[in-house]
Amino acid sequence: MDDIERQNLAEVEQLNQRGGRTLSIVDLIKANTVSVEAAGLMLYAVSHGASFFTAAVLGGAGKTTLMASMLGFLAPGTRIVTTADGSALKEAAKSQPKGRVCYLAHEIGAGRWYGYLWGRDVSGFLSLVGPNRQVASCIHADTLEQFYSIMTTQLAVPPALLAKLDLIAFMSVEHSPNGYRRRVAALYEADSAQGQHRLLYALDRKADVLENKAQPSILARLAAAKGKSLPDAKREVGACRQFLERLVAEDEADWLAVRRRVVEFLSASGWV
Repeated sequence: MDDIERQNLAEVEQLNQRGGRTLSIVDLIKANTVSVEAAGLMLYAVSHGASFFTAAVLGGAGKTTLMASMLGFLAPGTRIVTTADGSALKEAAKSQPKGRVCYLAHEIGAGRWYGYLWGRDVSGFLSLVGPNRQVASCIHADTLEQFYSIMTTQLAVPPALLAKLDLIAFMSVEHSPNGYRRRVAALYEADSAQGQHRLLYALDRKADVLENKAQPSILARLAAAKGKSLPDAKREVGACRQFLERLVAEDEADWLAVRRRVVEFLSASGWV
């Protein structure tokens, strides 16, 4: 494990405040928390530099767990930098990092805890997004409407900065005969044409299936940034899905083991 991956693992492990091992995307797919199809899109998008938030009002719904699993999709060589507070955020804004960086806020929240950002710092956090710079965080919101209300009304985040969030995944948690049932309830993508976000996947609660609702336009944007065609991007997303299916079949669930396999897969692909 190189120094960047070692430091990234330490940053991800700090997100785990409930004990036990850090869950991976394989754990979540096996638990039906997220579909392998949606996870394949997440892998492709995050590895190509997409910024993302996860969201749920209730604690324990799995938003931080999903965020940690998605951090395992970062392109090889990407450094995770936690913006611990407003001072760290200002330093990040002034820095000129070499290589790729993913800035991480543990939560968009008013608490005085490590990695929590609130107020004007949230706009500053989103302003970090740029070439070779992406952000990741989570927030207490159950719907896109709640999310927009918090971000635009309470925090006065300009729409142009919200548009920098490529993916927003909302979680839900319900009681079931076997305990708690955690699911990705909805996945949205930034819609550059409208300056808002568009629904890609939604949970059919009766069938317990995450249904595809639209073809992702994010693929065209990411492909164009890499000088690729949309058909190329679609083939690569399919390869991401097949890769994750293999991991699930092999029961490769440890977070670090999955991360190593992701790095090998992405490095061999030559996409990123």
